[in-house]
Amino acid sequence: MEKELLAADNSNIQPQRKLSLWRVPLALIMVASILYGTFMAWQAWGRNLTDTSHKSWFAPYVDVTSTPTYAFEQIAVTSTPNVVLAFIVASPDEPCTPTWGGTYTLEQASSSLDLDRRIARFRQQGGHISISFGGLLNDELAIACTDQNKLLTAYKTVIDRYDIDTIDLDLEGDGLINTEALARRSSAIVQLQQQNRAAGKSLAVWLTLPVSTQGLSQAGTNAVSQALSASVDLAGVNAMTMDYGPSRKPEQTVREASEQALIETHRQLGILYRQAGINLSNAFIWTKIGVTPMIGQNDILSEILTVEDAIGLNEFASSKGLVRLSMWSANRDIQCG
Repeated sequence: MEKELLAADNSNIQPQRKLSLWRVPLALIMVASILYGTFMAWQAWGRNLTDTSHKSWFAPYVDVTSTPTYAFEQIAVTSTPNVVLAFIVASPDEPCTPTWGGTYTLEQASSSLDLDRRIARFRQQGGHISISFGGLLNDELAIACTDQNKLLTAYKTVIDRYDIDTIDLDLEGDGLINTEALARRSSAIVQLQQQNRAAGKSLAVWLTLPVSTQGLSQAGTNAVSQALSASVDLAGVNAMTMDYGPSRKPEQTVREASEQALIETHRQLGILYRQAGINLSNAFIWTKIGVTPMIGQNDILSEILTVEDAIGLNEFASSKGLVRLSMWSANRDIQCG
């Protein structure tokens, strides 16, 4: 029965219709009225958690290859100087070579985007950087790189070059449903964690997964189960609370839908950990959950995360003891018209 209850029932979700041309300007105007200030609304995140044994953190995603280039260095002067740089994916030409967005090798990102210097400057100001692998577009490394040793080297190259202690595995599309890639990825991550422990270092690993108001999909629960079975030491599961479609009831706000999605994800993780032979308290399971909404206008016209929604979602996360809060993305936290 528990296995039957794990996954969300998304059978009623249908593909969304594209926006008609007249609705695009309207959507942009709506975004303009709500995006500005969202980042500032979350600056106090993490100060009032009831479980003080787990330090909470807020870190917006920054799309490194998005244009115009976002100056993530400015985040270092805020009260929560953390950022998740996205996305490392496989090179279209050399599948075991890590790139930024399939466009820049690590060396090219240093020369063309001045990325290495900007990261160094960010850290000089007290900032902490995590890096996200995967995303919706392009191929996550484990999809394209089928050589296990080369895959391990690819992950390690990124981790060593940027000297990071936290990685984010954003699994969507084929990156989420490809079982062979899941196994390759987990094997490489376990080896990396073992190597880091032997060197006296830590490597926190987050799985970032899509959710509906019923929680994780079957593919999402399979990904968590597979990682736990492979002995990956998961820091947690980061729920992408966005683009709900028909799973969100008409009377629900985006905040209310997100809270329901998190409650269901919490229930599912309790089952998954028990099946893996790991018994965690309900309170502790909340510390294994992160939340990442899409600020402002979502991809679905009727879904808008307002500043008020952001404040309410922050309060919910704090009351439950969630350790991580992110947002997609700092690039889009601006006024627009």
